[in-house]
Amino acid sequence: MKNIQIFIQLSIVFIIIFLISTITYAESITLTLKYVEENMCNQTWIEQGIEINFGEKCNYGIHEGMLCLWPAILNFNLSSLNNRINHIEIDIENWCSGCTSAYIFKGATVIDTITCELSGSNTLILSNKMNKAIEKLTLSSGECGIKEIRIVMDKDANTIPLSERNALIDLYNQTGGG
Repeated sequence: MKNIQIFIQLSIVFIIIFLISTITYAESITLTLKYVEENMCNQTWIEQGIEINFGEKCNYGIHEGMLCLWPAILNFNLSSLNNRINHIEIDIENWCSGCTSAYIFKGATVIDTITCELSGSNTLILSNKMNKAIEKLTLSSGECGIKEIRIVMDKDANTIPLSERNALIDLYNQTGGG
């Protein structure tokens, strides 16, 4: 009987260790682009630790709290991020169907791209299905407003929030393991 209890306790410990090692947590960075000023075409600015600059096309303005590209190319240097990017969500107000596109790059290689075919409010989602270290996001448009950009990253599996870790420890203790 005692051997069965030890076996059950060890099984529970292994299950908890497996759960801890396989749980993936996400964290995100939100860019609002609220600090863009006039005449920033040849400048780089930083928001949330990310370098941002306009590309060769640089006609932009602020309209209803959005950074508007008329037309413009906006580049985001993502190489400083320590975590792997899972996906990027870009909320836009699109005023021209088919002329707003977003790209993510690893070096010169395009990892994912999307073109917005619909006018109005849209969310563009770029996925990192190849699990590459994304270095750059480029957004190009003839006429759109950028509401918000969310960069969603996978956290290190060893960085489990304290509340989650405590819940697993409580589960272990409730099963007679502690």
